Amino acid sequence: MARETTALPRGFVAAAGTLAVALLALSVVIFARPFGTAGDVAAVDLIETGFPLAGAAGCAVAVSRNNGRLRRAWVCLMLACASWGVGQAIWTVYEVGLGHETPFPSLADVGYLGFAVAAVPALWLLPSRSHAGDNRRRLLDGLTAACAVTLISWATVLGPAVRAGGQSRFALAVSVAYPISDILILTVALLALAQGSRHRVSLIVVSLGMCAMAVSDGGFAYLAALDAYAAGSPVDLGWSIAFVAFALGGMLSSEPDEVSRGDGRTVVSASVLPYVPVAVAAVVVLSHYIVNGTFDSGSVTLTCVLVALVLARQYATVRDNQVLTRTLTLREAELRHRAFHDGLTGLANRTLFTDRVAHALELHLRDRRPVSVAFIDLDGFKGINDTLGHAAGDEILVQVAERLRLAVRGADTLARFGGDEFALLMEHGHNPAVVARTLVDSLRAPFDLRGRSVAVSASVGVASVRDDEPGTSVQNLLSRADVAMYAVKRSGRNNFRLHTPDLRLAMVDDLELSQALAEALAAGAIRAEFQPIVNLRTGSLIGYEALARWTHQGQQIPPEVFVPVAERVGLVATLTSLMLDHACAQLEQWSTELGFSALTVSVNVSRQELGDASLPQRVLSALDTHRLSADRLTLEVTESALVRDPAAAHAAFATLRELGVSISLDDFGTGYSGFAQLIGVPMDSVKLDQRFIAEIDTDPYSKRLLEGVISLTHHLGLRVIAEGVERPEQLDVLRALDCDEVQGFLVGRPLDARNLDALTGAAPTTATSER
Repeated sequence: MARETTALPRGFVAAAGTLAVALLALSVVIFARPFGTAGDVAAVDLIETGFPLAGAAGCAVAVSRNNGRLRRAWVCLMLACASWGVGQAIWTVYEVGLGHETPFPSLADVGYLGFAVAAVPALWLLPSRSHAGDNRRRLLDGLTAACAVTLISWATVLGPAVRAGGQSRFALAVSVAYPISDILILTVALLALAQGSRHRVSLIVVSLGMCAMAVSDGGFAYLAALDAYAAGSPVDLGWSIAFVAFALGGMLSSEPDEVSRGDGRTVVSASVLPYVPVAVAAVVVLSHYIVNGTFDSGSVTLTCVLVALVLARQYATVRDNQVLTRTLTLREAELRHRAFHDGLTGLANRTLFTDRVAHALELHLRDRRPVSVAFIDLDGFKGINDTLGHAAGDEILVQVAERLRLAVRGADTLARFGGDEFALLMEHGHNPAVVARTLVDSLRAPFDLRGRSVAVSASVGVASVRDDEPGTSVQNLLSRADVAMYAVKRSGRNNFRLHTPDLRLAMVDDLELSQALAEALAAGAIRAEFQPIVNLRTGSLIGYEALARWTHQGQQIPPEVFVPVAERVGLVATLTSLMLDHACAQLEQWSTELGFSALTVSVNVSRQELGDASLPQRVLSALDTHRLSADRLTLEVTESALVRDPAAAHAAFATLRELGVSISLDDFGTGYSGFAQLIGVPMDSVKLDQRFIAEIDTDPYSKRLLEGVISLTHHLGLRVIAEGVERPEQLDVLRALDCDEVQGFLVGRPLDARNLDALTGAAPTTATSER
C-alpha cells in the first residue's frame, strides 16, 4: 500500500535550486583564486548582497502564511536579514562605489550587529511545547548552554580576539561584539529546540543557519582583530549558507509539524539537547590544552562555572524526578480509588466488586466457604429522573446507597454498578434470603428530597454457590442473580427471589439475541452513526467516531447489550470486520467524493481479538479493499485489555503499529491500570473515560485530578482525548488544562453518514469509528 506524502510548498523546489546555484557561484568565485588576493571584489560583494535579500524574501513568505506569535517571529527574522542586507550594501558601497577597503569599524557593522538584535526575539517567539513548572530547568539549561557556547567561543574566537587587541578600544569592542551576539543567538536557538517547537522542521533549518552564521562571524572577528580580513575570504560562505537556510526555513513554515508517536523520543532528545554544547566545549578545551599545553584564566573560570551549572542541573533533575515520582504515586492512588469506587455514592464499583467475587470463589473452591451475590435494581427510578431531573435522581441514589450500607454487615461488599443498579457480595454464611429481605425492607420508608416525599422500591435477585458445585465463574454467578432479579421484575417488583435452575429467562433471551445478531451480521445490518471530534487547541473539526447501531424487530438494541453477546458466542471477530469495512468504506467515499485525503478512521477492537493471529491480515484486507494507507487507521482497545493480559496486549500493539496503524487506549480510568503500566506501551493516545470530566466544572477535586492525569499523560508522550463533553464550562476547563481533543453532545450528536455529507463539507481532517 502506498503511503501519501506531503507536497512541498509551491515554488519551493525552484527557489531552493536558484539559491543553490547562487551559493555555488559564490563558492567558485571565492575558491577559484588564491586566498587573500584582490579577486573580483565587485562580483563577491554583489552576490553576497543578494543572499540576505533572499533570506528576507523567504521570511516574508512565512509571514504571509502564519499569524499570531509565529507571524511576529518571522517578522523579526525578516528584519534581521534586512538589517544584515543594509550592512552588506554599505560594505559594497565602500569597496565598489568608493573603490577602497571598508574601514573597521564602519557603518556596515551597525547593520551586521543589528541582525542579532532582531534574530534573538525571532527565535524566542517561536511557539514551543514547554509545560508549566519548567522555568527553573529552562533557566539552568539556558545558563548551561550559554556558558558552554561562551567557553567554545573563548577558546576559538573570543579569547584570541581579545588577546590580539585592535587598532583601538572601540575597534576591539566591535570585534568582540560579533562572537558575543553569536553566543546569544546560539543559546536561544538551543533553548527553542530543547522546548520542542511545534514547527520543528523550520526551527532546525533556521538553527543550522545560525550555526553557519556564528562560524563566519567568529572567523571575521578574529581576522578583523588582526587586520587581516578581506572581502571574498572563505569565511564569507557561512553567511551565505545562513541566509539560504533562513529562506528555506521560511518557505517550509506553514502548519505545525505532526505530533510524534508516543514513544518518548521527542522528550528524550529535548532533554539531551542542552548538553550538546557542553560536550563540544569539552572537546574544544581538551584540544586547546593538547595544542598549547596550558589553560588560560578565562578557560579555567568558564570551565568551573560550567561544571557548577551542570551539577546544579543534575540536582534539579533529581529533585524534579523525586517530585514527579511522589506526584505519580499520589495520582495513582487517587486514580486507583476512583477506578475501584463509584464517584457518586462512594461504594465499590463493578471492577472492585467482580474482583472480590472472584477471590471469594477461589476461597470457596478451597474450603467450601459459602458465597452469595445479590443483584439490586431500583423500581421506577427512570420516572424520577424524567420528572424531577437527574440532579434529584443523584440525590436519591446517594440516600439509597446509605440505607443499603446500613442494612448490610461491614464484612460484605456493597457496590454500585451504575445507574440504579447495586450489588452485594455475602461471604460469611448469613442466610442470603434474610439479607435480601432486609435490603428490600430498608427502602420501604419514603425518601425526603428537598422537603418532598419520594417512594423508591427495589427488586432483588440472589444467587448462591452450592457446596456440590465443581466451580463457577464470576460472570455465571452474576448472571444467575440477574435472572432472579428480572424474575422479580416480571412478577410485580418490590421483592426478592433466590435463583433456581428453572429460572432460565436470561439464557433464553441471550440465545435468541445471539441468533438474531448472527443473522444481522451475515446480512450486514449493523450500521454506523458518526459523532464529531474536535481539536481543542484550534477549534477545528478533525474527525468522527462511528458508533455501531442495530435495530432488531423495530427496537434499538444498544451496543452495551449486543457487543457482550457477540463476545460470549464468538461473533466479535465478525462484528469487528464488519465495522472495519463500514468505516473504511465511508472514509473512501469521503476521500474520493469530497477530496479529504487526510481523513483517518479508528475502529474498536475487543480484547479477545488481541490474541487472534488473523487480526492484522483482516485489518490490511479492509485497507486494501478501500485503497487506504495504514496510517489512516486507528484501532481503539479498552483499558481492560492492558490489564487482563499485558504481554499479549504489548505484542499485539507492536505488531499492529508495525503495519503503520495507530493505537489508542480507550476508556482509560475504568480499569486497574496505572501510569506505570503505560510506560513503554507501543501506542499513540489515551481516551479518558467520561467519568473524569463529568464534574470538572463544578468540583475542584475533579478538576485537580484531571489536571494531573493530562499532565502525566503528556509526559509519557501521548495525546489526550476527552469524551462525554456536554457543557461549555467543561470545554473551557479542558482547554485550560491543555487537553488535545474532545467529543460529546456539546460538539455534536451521532448522525447517519448520509446526514453528515453536508457537515463533512466543513473540512474535517480526521474521522474515527468505534463500536
